[in-house]
Parts: sequence; structure tokens; C-alpha cells
Amino acid sequence: MRHVNTKLSYSKYLAILFALVIVAGCSQNDDQREFERMAYSAPSNITETNAVGEITGNEDHDDWRVSPFYQGLVDVDTPAYPNPVQTTDEVRVEIFNRDDAVTSLRVVVFFAEAGMERDIQSGRQDPLPANSTTVVSINPRELSRFDTVEDIVGIKRIIFLDATGNVVTYGDILVE
Repeated sequence: MRHVNTKLSYSKYLAILFALVIVAGCSQNDDQREFERMAYSAPSNITETNAVGEITGNEDHDDWRVSPFYQGLVDVDTPAYPNPVQTTDEVRVEIFNRDDAVTSLRVVVFFAEAGMERDIQSGRQDPLPANSTTVVSINPRELSRFDTVEDIVGIKRIIFLDATGNVVTYGDILVE
């Protein structure tokens, strides 16, 4: 009789452990979905930085956070700099990839008013090196929806995606 109780106890523990794993996985998926919902929203503020990446003014705590899927695996070493950026300069973001967490990175500009994104070709890094910092350079002229000089100016939402389309990080850049 005691032996049956022990098996029953193990079964209970396994069921509880299985349920906890499922709940934790759902919670993480929910957190990722919420993060991605925020990434695909209208840009609002920027983290002001100088030409070497030092924060010099306003700091937007929503910018350049790392998604729940990549917590502890990826770090944004330096947010977009300089920010704001002139149309004739380049803006850079430094991202650290721990242990091959992100094997490929796709960088897009998101146009919230149209609900569409556009690849930023100069920002592509494929493959992303493991255990090192990659500097992603973005040419502000690639941030235009209509390929016009007038459309380049303004605040732009930049999103970094992994190979399967999961958001890794995002932030806003002001082009002047």
C-alpha cells in the first residue's frame, strides 16, 4: 500500500511540475507577445545620445529594452547614437550576442501610421558573431516611407528581429 502512495506522489509531482512548465512557458509567450505589441506601436520618445553613445539628455526607458525571449542572452550595449541624427550622418546601435543566441538579425523601420515595415539593408548582420558586440549602422536615408527627403525627417521606430521574426529589441530615432 505504501508503494502505491509513493507512485501516486511521484505522479502528482510530475503533473505539478509539468503544469508549472506549461504555465511558465505561456507566461513567457504572453510577455513576448506584449513586448512585440509595444514594438509595433507608434514611436514616442527618444533616448538622446551624443556621437560616442553617451546619454546626454532625455532617456526613454521603453527604448532598446531586450525582449523576454532574449533576456540574459542579448544586451544592447549602446543605444542608438547619435540621437537625434542628421540626415547626412549614420546612427549606430551596439548589440552584444551571448553564446550564439541570435544567429541572424533583421533590422526594419516600422511605419505605425501605415502598419507596415521596411527592411534596412545596411543594418543587416548575418550571421551575428557569438560572444561579441556587433555595431549595426543605419543610414537615415533608408528610413523614408516614400523615398523622399521630406519623409526622412521625424521620429522613426527601428525594430531588430531574429531569423524567425521574433522581436529582439526596438527603439526610436529622431532624424533632423
